[in-house]
Amino acid sequence: METLPIYSHNATNTARYLLGEESETMIAILGINPSTACSEHLDRTMLSVKRIANYNGYDGFLMLNVYPQRATDPARIHKRINNQLHKENLAQIASAIQRYNFDTLWLAYGDLIGHRKYFIPCLVDIFELLKPNDLNYRIAGKLTAKGNPRHPLYQAAKSKLQDFDIKMYLEEHLNLTKYA
Repeated sequence: METLPIYSHNATNTARYLLGEESETMIAILGINPSTACSEHLDRTMLSVKRIANYNGYDGFLMLNVYPQRATDPARIHKRINNQLHKENLAQIASAIQRYNFDTLWLAYGDLIGHRKYFIPCLVDIFELLKPNDLNYRIAGKLTAKGNPRHPLYQAAKSKLQDFDIKMYLEEHLNLTKYA
């Protein structure tokens, strides 16, 4: 099956909102933040995403992120949230979920969700935004020792995606009852 590239970034390419391959059978993935990948060159993380998606029967994918700032080193991620980037990220996510009619979101942000104080509120904003879509949530492999969905780079290519109880995760792990 032939795929078409999906790639959305800001004018300076310091933020990436969407990266993927459009096809008939697609899955959306939620990572923490983008690195160097672009539509012409998938990095190691995106190659892992593609392999795992293919193994699970998807011939296309769309990578979304909790926060859109490009950074190869987590220490270089903004110490304070850039609200403009966050708002644009939410708009791009909402548009993409509708446009491609996703029914499944693979959570793959790893323990970096705790790296910045604003990451969890950004994650909650995304979940609130997507709540009306009644998505199926999936993870690859087991949760991390800290109880978060694993990053795809640390998963085998033949990792089976499994159902994930997002309400329980938000309530019990992140202590957020607002979502339920």
